[in-house]
Amino acid sequence: MQDSNLHTDGELIEKEKTNMRGYANLSRIESRIRYNPMETAALIGSNGDVLFDKSDGIADAVYFTAEETKMMVDGTLTHNHPGGTTFCKADVDLAVSRGLRSIRAVYSGGSYELKRQYNIGDSVPYSYFRFAEDYDSAVNKYMKGTVDKIWNDTCDAVRCNNMVAEFRRQWLKNNSSNYGWSYKESN
Repeated sequence: MQDSNLHTDGELIEKEKTNMRGYANLSRIESRIRYNPMETAALIGSNGDVLFDKSDGIADAVYFTAEETKMMVDGTLTHNHPGGTTFCKADVDLAVSRGLRSIRAVYSGGSYELKRQYNIGDSVPYSYFRFAEDYDSAVNKYMKGTVDKIWNDTCDAVRCNNMVAEFRRQWLKNNSSNYGWSYKESN
């Protein structure tokens, strides 16, 4: 009887080729979009191929069609964040709700990555599905305090915006693993 976890050499070679093709495509795309002033996104499928590469010509958003979101299961979505900030609630929600294997954001100084720690079909904890909601709730609560500081003239808008960006980064760094995701930053 053969163990279903064992793979033939041919299967392992094909998997490695797929991984190499996916990494090469990801590297090429991220090098191209890293300095783009308009947000641009590309999806690398589980087979390593580029499934789409697009920009809507907007500085801080890319919109996806229903067909494009269907392609996202087990894929890697990479996009640029021209402002250099980490993931927003919409990014986290997209990753969770569409079953992305990972989502990446690149900018001139580095990159951020959220990577799913479960396989599609695995039994996952309920918290996995609360990730985006809990993140949004924490950020909104923090933002309320910074808005109060702006109104009370104890913090200027730029400084408060930077404080919120840092809060988001630290929240993801400290909490992602509680929801079945790993968070990584590269400079």
